[in-house]
Amino acid sequence: IVCQAKKKRLKSGEQRKMTEHYVFELFPTRHIDIMLFEQVTNIAEVVEKCTQNSDDGSLSIISVLNPRMVCSKEVVKMAANKAILSSMHKSMITKNIQSELVFCISGTRKIAESFKKFGVIPESTNLACILLVAFDATPEQISSTKALVQGKEVALDNLQLLIDTDAIIKEYNVSKLELSVNNKDALFRAVANTIAIKTI
Repeated sequence: IVCQAKKKRLKSGEQRKMTEHYVFELFPTRHIDIMLFEQVTNIAEVVEKCTQNSDDGSLSIISVLNPRMVCSKEVVKMAANKAILSSMHKSMITKNIQSELVFCISGTRKIAESFKKFGVIPESTNLACILLVAFDATPEQISSTKALVQGKEVALDNLQLLIDTDAIIKEYNVSKLELSVNNKDALFRAVANTIAIKTI
């Protein structure tokens, strides 16, 4: 699956900056950086290095997500907030915070299913786009992360052009009633509700 936006892109002046830096209101000392890449040719290498703590400290702790299953960057922030909270309370279901984010953002309580559908594995040869979420990274670590990826970084606005709406509706069990609401954010709200009430 070539994850390249096929619809007309926004003009450069209308796009937000490529990488989004977000500081958590409840945890002002914690932050994430969200990056979206298309046409990635070294996914296996990226996944291997991002999911392992680098010995030289060149990379921060990074979650690797399948952008086709992420309906909004706000969903990423919600899941990251939940993962940080679980980490602080020592109540994580998975082994580390980057895997906890993948679990939190999924619509299932099954860990294996979460990684299969919402994460990215080195064997994901049918995928050419990735969404990276770096925890508490320094500017130098962000630069190293971008240098690692052999692909094209695009603005997060393009996430809406990459998602698989039907797959998201299925995985989160979004009802027709929820989608019938005359609101452009209906899908996001349905997904956000599922993540919020998901028992960890």
